[in-house]
Amino acid sequence: MQAQTADKVKVFVDAADFSEKPLKAAFLHPLVGLPDWSGFAEGSIKEHVFDNYTEEGKQYLALAELAECDYIAFPYNYQAVFNNPFVKERLEAYVEFERQSGKPVLLFYPYDPEINRLLDQIPFKNPVIFASSIFRSTQPGNVQSMPTFIKDPLSDYGNHLALRPKREKAVVGFCGFATPLNVPWGKYRLQEEIRLLLYQMKLVGVLGIDSFHAPRVLALKKLLHSDRVEPNFILRSHSAFHSEKGLFSKQADKNYLETFRREYFDNIVNSDYVVCGRGNGNFSYRLYETLALGRIPIFIDTDAALPFQDRIDWHKYCVWVGENRIRAIGRTVSDFHNRLDAKQFEQLQRDCRRLWEDYLRPEGYFREVARELAEKAVPAYSQP
Repeated sequence: MQAQTADKVKVFVDAADFSEKPLKAAFLHPLVGLPDWSGFAEGSIKEHVFDNYTEEGKQYLALAELAECDYIAFPYNYQAVFNNPFVKERLEAYVEFERQSGKPVLLFYPYDPEINRLLDQIPFKNPVIFASSIFRSTQPGNVQSMPTFIKDPLSDYGNHLALRPKREKAVVGFCGFATPLNVPWGKYRLQEEIRLLLYQMKLVGVLGIDSFHAPRVLALKKLLHSDRVEPNFILRSHSAFHSEKGLFSKQADKNYLETFRREYFDNIVNSDYVVCGRGNGNFSYRLYETLALGRIPIFIDTDAALPFQDRIDWHKYCVWVGENRIRAIGRTVSDFHNRLDAKQFEQLQRDCRRLWEDYLRPEGYFREVARELAEKAVPAYSQP
């Protein structure tokens, strides 16, 4: 066990969970170590993502016994409770740890279904929840937005941020899956065409249907027909996470993965702005990848929560497009672009990259989280 100092957040994790196979929550990597990513489907895109954080996090996190800790950390991502009997059993053990100690529990949920829908199922009395997919309007005070963590894509470009000069028209990029666009006709496309139609008629909420890709599809369609911007779109016929054709498929060899990802990142790099909207979950991987590459997101606001929204002015870094304004997205992007002079345009690219470095990569995000947790745990440090 690591030596503890007063400036570290003291976290309890049961010794029984250190060597088990299920993937641990990213927050705990400095304490329990990195997994062997070769044993996990997502290893192809997660390997090395947490290397720096695993070392840096030791500066502000420490293991502690249950009676001495500031927080109990449930060590597995919460979604695993639904499909892994072992993790479900461990959940029951941590409920008992909470009952015995009265300490708050840290819970991590980096998955698609919005956490708001699952709150009634969480058995802890006093959890602090970190989730990627959230409805902001009904976000409880104990739920914090967590970014999706990515390997720094700038490392594939010589770690050099190449700034784009301002042009008369904004170049708007998007590379990815936006069903029903570019999807072969069949039952699935028909289903998605109906979903898009219902979304445009503002009936998805009334009928209890999830919008999924519909907001970004509508945005892409409007941009394609706008004479105010220059679209730079690559529309894929399948998702990056498709079980047979995507990044995690068994058929995906190294060359396929490199080509697939390079085409995606080149599209971002070769654009001024990038459309970032929800997919199956109410969050966007693309948002963080765009910022990391120093490009300006066009954020389609679907009532999604963003990290540190109480102290980051997200409107400063994004072209902000509310769902009720998607039909005017071409004008919105053009107006934003025209308000920037050449120097401001280049500076915003630098600022977007800096935002990702300071707050959204693992070492930046969890450093800020640890500071906040330490502040809330101050009374524990003052106890005799």
